[in-house]
Parts: sequence; structure tokens; C-alpha cells
Amino acid sequence: MGSVIGLHHVQLAMPPAREVEAEAFYSGLLGLERVTKPPELEGRGGCWFRGWGVELHLGVEDGFLPARKAHPALVVAGLDELRTRLEGAGVETVDDEVRLEGQRRFYAFDPFGNRLELLERPDPEAGASLPVMRLRPEAVLPTYAHPGDAGLDLVSTLDIEIRPGERAMIPVGIAVAIPEGHAGLVLPRSGLASKWGLTLANAPGLIDSGYRGEVTCAVVNLDRDEAVTIKRGDRIAQLLIVPIRLMAPEWADELPPSTRGAGGFGSSGS
Repeated sequence: MGSVIGLHHVQLAMPPAREVEAEAFYSGLLGLERVTKPPELEGRGGCWFRGWGVELHLGVEDGFLPARKAHPALVVAGLDELRTRLEGAGVETVDDEVRLEGQRRFYAFDPFGNRLELLERPDPEAGASLPVMRLRPEAVLPTYAHPGDAGLDLVSTLDIEIRPGERAMIPVGIAVAIPEGHAGLVLPRSGLASKWGLTLANAPGLIDSGYRGEVTCAVVNLDRDEAVTIKRGDRIAQLLIVPIRLMAPEWADELPPSTRGAGGFGSSGS
């Protein structure tokens, strides 16, 4: 027997020839990525957006009027920051008269009058809150550079030059409260490592859930000839939050057998 197994996309309408405004709002402000429409549909106008498991299609409608009641509800991380960004761009936002337990939400209107419900809810599996304390005025809140990214960008709070072979401690000006049952891994940025040889001396750095001190990146310049210059505001590392399972070590007279056995360095071949 057939049944619905998921949601493919949400369809909204828009007036003709206003794709630039749509992209400025949905990509520039909401952070969704514009995706290419199939060639068979390009001639109809409109645009498609995707991000965080959501696909939004805006189709051109002659004589367009925004719907009075129907609207999509989008779950977001950083609701207050998003609202500030929208209002700073002149976007109208409205609170709902009804407050739902476990949800914070507001309504915003796209350039064509379509109503969007934007909500933030506690969810241990997706979009969970990460408390961040600012320790330096120049600190930047960690953010994801692109929808679907796993690592939050960490930003330098100072200007520094790291000479060839030199190590340095670069503070990012924040303290974080990693949720219990999770750990924070501080990882190098692939661009800095591949282009300039700048990586982390202790990659990955580990932030335990009980640590409340400043997050500091121990960087090392592996280039033999060139110094690396870091400016305040540069992205220098990324923070990955991962679930962990605590173990209880205990002495054993022998270990369960395995195919590999005691094979160590080089045992898997070149």
C-alpha cells in the first residue's frame, strides 16, 4: 500500500522577473544556497533554494498575490541573531500571539509578502544550542560557513606572524559549554594547511564538556621558507561537536582475538 514517506520541497509563488530580490533574501539573509533548476524548467523563471535538509521552490505566478494563511515553517539555529539580521535589512518581523511550549518563533515576510515562520526548538539531534561566552571584545561568534557544514569556524582575535617552523597560541576570545555526552574537536582549516602549511600542533585539539576556559588554537607553520600572517578576524580553525560514549577501563588477562592482532606501524602495507 502506498504512503507518504517524506517531504521533497516547499513551493511558494513570486512575481515575474524578481529573481535577484529572491536570491538576496533567501541566500543573502536566510543562508540558503541557490541551486540550478532543471533545463526543462529554466524558461518558466523563478528560483530554487536548498539548505539544512530544506528545499524551497519559488515559482512565477502571473497576477501574484501572497497567501494570507499558508506558509512554510523553517527551523533555524540562532533565532535571535537571524532576527537581528533580518530587521537590520529592513525585513518586517512579527511575533505570534500564541506561545508554544518548547518553541521560540516569529514571522518574517519575504520581498513579495510571503509569510515565513522561523522557529527554534530544543533538539538534541539537530540545531541544539551551544552556549558561547565572549571573553574579548573582538571575539566572533562561531558560525557555519555553508549549509550542511560540520565545523563551526573559529576566528583569530589578534594579528600575528608565524615564522617557518614556529608555533604560536592564538586565542579566539570565547569560552563554550559543550553539552554533556559530547566533546569539541578543534580541527585545522584545509585551505590554510594546503596553501600555507599552517595547521594545528595538537590536531585535533580536544574540548571536554566541563572546560570553561578560553578556546585557544595551538598553530604551527610547517612551511620551510615562508612566514604566515594571520589578521584579526581571520578564520584559523573549526570546531566540530561530536557525541561520545564514556567507557569504564578494567584490567583483563587477555583480549578478545581479532584478525589484525598485534600488527602495528606498517602492518597494513604501503
